[in-house]
Amino acid sequence: MECRRRFLRSAHASGIFYDAQMTFASAALVFAMERPAIGLACEQIDQWIAQANGEPSLVSGQVRAHSPAPRAPTILVVDDDPTIGPWVRDALAPLGYVVLETGDPLEALRMAKDRPGDIDLLLVDVVMPLMDGRKLAQRLRSLRSTLKVLLMSGYGLSGLEETGWPSIAKPFGMDDLARTVANTLREKAPASSLRQGRR
Repeated sequence: MECRRRFLRSAHASGIFYDAQMTFASAALVFAMERPAIGLACEQIDQWIAQANGEPSLVSGQVRAHSPAPRAPTILVVDDDPTIGPWVRDALAPLGYVVLETGDPLEALRMAKDRPGDIDLLLVDVVMPLMDGRKLAQRLRSLRSTLKVLLMSGYGLSGLEETGWPSIAKPFGMDDLARTVANTLREKAPASSLRQGRR
């Protein structure tokens, strides 16, 4: 039983899981997980088992020091175009990102309030019918102050520099998206200079 508890502690500490719904049922391990993170979790299971048993972790026959598994950066994509979220997921998930997607700004706010764990980056369309992407970004950052923001727009990028957030013009290719996302995650998240009430 103690071994199982140590395994669960190691798994939860990895930051891979959507929530803490991971338990043992009889001899089976039962857990809920976002699809893009499954491969990453599979790579770590042997290490979690070794840690639970108090054994050194082995990689290609070599002993390595215990260290926490790197957490996969999580990106929240908000765009009213239903093709954008899946396209971004297909572009970024193979690079090790966890991609959450919604076309509803209110759903994005709910996710920011209720989802355990970090959301590292908001990739948001500027022009949406329910809420301007800049206003949504401000509201999400009021909930998660470390959230970084990357704006995207198919209507030109003029006027977006006043937000202090980087932007990318639609349509963009996978390489351009991956490069811009990586650069944005590396930068320090600036406070938005967008004035309250400005359209």
